[in-house]
Amino acid sequence: MTQVLEGEHRDRLPLGMPALPDERVIFETRGWFAPWLWIIYLIIPAFFVWWVRRHRHLIVTTRRVIYTEGIFNKKQRVINLQRVQDVGVQQGVVARIFGYGDLLTESAGEMSGGELIPYLARVRGARDAILVAVNHDDHGDRDL
Repeated sequence: MTQVLEGEHRDRLPLGMPALPDERVIFETRGWFAPWLWIIYLIIPAFFVWWVRRHRHLIVTTRRVIYTEGIFNKKQRVINLQRVQDVGVQQGVVARIFGYGDLLTESAGEMSGGELIPYLARVRGARDAILVAVNHDDHGDRDL
């Protein structure tokens, strides 16, 4: 905030500095990074995290893995457990601290090298659930 003052008289200047006799402030400005900007810097990333988390779902059933994402452009992927060959997790240091990561599933007959599902919460739990479901499916056991 910049403002030109018309000879405003003050007893004290900023930082408690005393004003000299007959001294008037003719120009005053403040730093560019106002406190409200920091709120914006915090809210926008928090909103992005909420948005991604709100519109990304992974469901593991006794027969398949269902993944959906998006609000405007919907993407849905369904993988039958009989076709799952490998399930992997990718996590960096920050992702391990906060408990999220990327899930990589490879299924039989895929040419693309697998399905990468990014930014999943509790990604290790998702991997373990898929592996348990695949293991039970391999043995013909439908009751998990």
